[in-house]
Amino acid sequence: MWRAIYPLELKQHLCLYATTLVGGNKWIFELNGEYSSVDIPQTVEADDSEILRNIAIAGGGIAYLPYCLIGKEIAAGKLVPILTNYATSQFELSLYFKPRRHMPTRCANFKEYLVKRTPEIDLERKKGIAHANGKPFTQLA
Repeated sequence: MWRAIYPLELKQHLCLYATTLVGGNKWIFELNGEYSSVDIPQTVEADDSEILRNIAIAGGGIAYLPYCLIGKEIAAGKLVPILTNYATSQFELSLYFKPRRHMPTRCANFKEYLVKRTPEIDLERKKGIAHANGKPFTQLA
């Protein structure tokens, strides 16, 4: 059973992070409107979040991963969220394009794909918040 920990205590644990996610080994937390950051010194670094998920499931450390990637593992008890009282990264997506009379087909298709997926992505985000307090930190149970 895990006890509640504070972000600075992460420096005492083996932590896993994806170079492709915002922040890399600098993890930022928000609690009651106050922000703090932790530079994670002992890390396993990878550019593939699925590899990090598998390492965390095998007991390799604390991973900073999006809920959509680990929701099933949390539900199955393979991973346990920690630091659940802290807020972590939020992402925004903006699409800018120059209005044209004849937009290239690939651009129009990409724009339509993003617009179509927006409600689905928002629903996944809300489900993540409802099921795991929206916190992506996980640890092997």
